[in-house]
Amino acid sequence: MTKAKCAAILMLGLFVVAIFINQVGFAQAEGQFSTAQVIAGHVNMVADGIGLYASGKSGEIQLDVPGRPLQALLYWSGYDESGSKDNCSKGKAREPYGDSSVAFSVDGDMVVSKLTAETTFGPDRWYKSKDGKLSCHFVYVANVTSYVQSGLHTYEIADLDFFGTHKGKKNKDTAHYGAGLLIVYENESLPISTIEIRHGLDAAQVGLDSTEPANSEVNCATFPEGLATDRVMDVSLFVGGVSRGDKTHNRLWYLLGSGSPPVDSIIDRSEAGVIDSPFVGSDGDGWDTYQYSMLIPAGTNFACFQVEVLGSEKRSKDKGGVLWLNMTTRTEQQGITPTPTATSTPTPTAAATSTA
Repeated sequence: MTKAKCAAILMLGLFVVAIFINQVGFAQAEGQFSTAQVIAGHVNMVADGIGLYASGKSGEIQLDVPGRPLQALLYWSGYDESGSKDNCSKGKAREPYGDSSVAFSVDGDMVVSKLTAETTFGPDRWYKSKDGKLSCHFVYVANVTSYVQSGLHTYEIADLDFFGTHKGKKNKDTAHYGAGLLIVYENESLPISTIEIRHGLDAAQVGLDSTEPANSEVNCATFPEGLATDRVMDVSLFVGGVSRGDKTHNRLWYLLGSGSPPVDSIIDRSEAGVIDSPFVGSDGDGWDTYQYSMLIPAGTNFACFQVEVLGSEKRSKDKGGVLWLNMTTRTEQQGITPTPTATSTPTPTAAATSTA
């Protein structure tokens, strides 16, 4: 966790409190997500993305914001060749290494020609290419709150380019996965809720590099005092690296419980639930915005998630992976007894209420 600056703000008489945890200018390595912001009030969120794997340098994201935007974060990610055989931080195959700036437009009008990321995760090892050099992941985050608007609008990200040339030859071991836009908004007709934005660089893969794990870290939403009544929690995830037709597949595991959150893997635990193949390149090859709602029973102290990547049983040489970079949750503060409905398929198959 980087050094943090926190500020609380009260907005326009509505009960909206935002705690900002700034990470500007820090390059951070792979691992568990850090909390970027907590917002409480009459709030909700919308999110979507665009997959741009390998070929596209620009794409559009259309979002309808039924309220006043409070916070908007633009994410983009990919991998690039480091030029080094041993260390992602040494030896640059070209300049610039990675791609920390993009162009951003609203409804066809350019609002900023060079939007520079305020938070960078990486470079972090992904795999070693055929010529022995490392390909390394990057995740970039930029605050675009001042550019987003209420209502239905089209946002375009352009000049996304992890590709380049080295000694006159085009790099082959580079790719940009895509981009995602998350917008938190307020509307006084909404119930009071808490939104927590977490992000980072958390990769998992099979068959690409024996040094990399086949599962992500465990990332948790916590309720330290325990929930007094049943709640519904909305979850939104940004995941890069998955394309339609990939030979590998993935799973999202989740565990709800009381007490302290688990430290070790929750994969294959009897009390955990699992969603099979949630990430399929749903926003286009290279990107998924996965969203769903789940019931959080009274007394719950944590809801933890972990991504697993698997090859097929028939093809032991399958190669593939995912880059998980954002988890945003919204939990209503008042007790309700709804029947949760999934906003994407497949839906959770089980609910766990305890942990060993």
